[in-house]
Amino acid sequence: MTALLREGLRELGLDESRAETLERFAALLLKKNEVMNLTAITEPEAVAQLHLLDSAALTRFVDLSGKTVVDVGTGAGFPGMPLRILRSDAARQPRQAHRVARGGLRYAGAEARGMRSRAGGGICRRTSGKL
Repeated sequence: MTALLREGLRELGLDESRAETLERFAALLLKKNEVMNLTAITEPEAVAQLHLLDSAALTRFVDLSGKTVVDVGTGAGFPGMPLRILRSDAARQPRQAHRVARGGLRYAGAEARGMRSRAGGGICRRTSGKL
């Protein structure tokens, strides 16, 4: 999966070093998906292509620099979490109405970035570390 992510990020003109963090996020998402229905796509290569790189492709069409982006109904965290991992210059607030999905999203996103997270009104808040 790392090679596919690196190649895709390079083609999109994005930082290839973020591939490992994206892969960690995908692995944690798939682990959490075993106990809660977050995504029907469960093959690692498909997750890389159809979730992570599709989310990353938004950066070619929308300038997010210095903007706050709200990802309403983020579900499994797409496109919000990959964008947050890839573009730390834009503030993102993933929002999910379903309590169970919020828990899985907070877990996978925070763990992938090596950070703790806490819930507050259904939002993921960064409590330590830098993206």
